[in-house]
Amino acid sequence: MAKILIADDEQAIARLIQINLRRSGHEFLTASDGREALALIETERPDLVILDVNMPYMDGFAVLQTIRSRPDTCELPVIIFTARAHDMDNFQDMATQKDAYLPKPAGMNELLPLIEKFLSPEEPNASA
Repeated sequence: MAKILIADDEQAIARLIQINLRRSGHEFLTASDGREALALIETERPDLVILDVNMPYMDGFAVLQTIRSRPDTCELPVIIFTARAHDMDNFQDMATQKDAYLPKPAGMNELLPLIEKFLSPEEPNASA
């Protein structure tokens, strides 16, 4: 069972992801803004982060940049799950093999396999 952080200010989307993670046997944490997400990453050490871009206080790209800049979190897998499809170029500029970009309104049928791919020790991680 993996511990996954869901950072999304839209409660309905976060709740949908929570329900599906629970069904898949994963533990989850939630944050509704970028600062809260970074605090939870520091204290809870999740195995993976599902990160929205458009959040209060600190957007998802700033959170991703902070994650990648810290030695203790630079290898943390991050899935950018956002409705801001026009930001794909920004994502590609900072993405590593530990990151993936999934535009909303992608469903759980796309998100859950991507989560499992990142958590699978047998397969190398790759951008989606």
